[in-house]
Amino acid sequence: MSKGHGWLQRAALKALADSDALTVLEIAWHCFEVEPDATGFIAITDAQRAAVARALTGLQKQGLAFAVHRTSRGGYLWSRRDVALGKIGRAVEVFGDTDGYGAALVRAHAQIA
Repeated sequence: MSKGHGWLQRAALKALADSDALTVLEIAWHCFEVEPDATGFIAITDAQRAAVARALTGLQKQGLAFAVHRTSRGGYLWSRRDVALGKIGRAVEVFGDTDGYGAALVRAHAQIA
């Protein structure tokens, strides 16, 4: 059994600490410290992207990272716990909680804390 977060999970947590919400690709840029080439293109391999996605899934299971918003390209914006809970709370305030789902989410995430 693991004795803590691996280097990639630690790097992902650091990237999330520096921003409110990032895509998997943006987190990968931070984790792998990839610099743009002369044309401004930032190359991330599929293996690197998949590794970051796995790291984020593990952090989500621990309640440390959350997929908070679906992007127009089919991915998710990931965020740290405090930002995610704020977004859920604001959504409940704006849209109401007629079915109890929003309040249940807030309670569930609060229990992880």
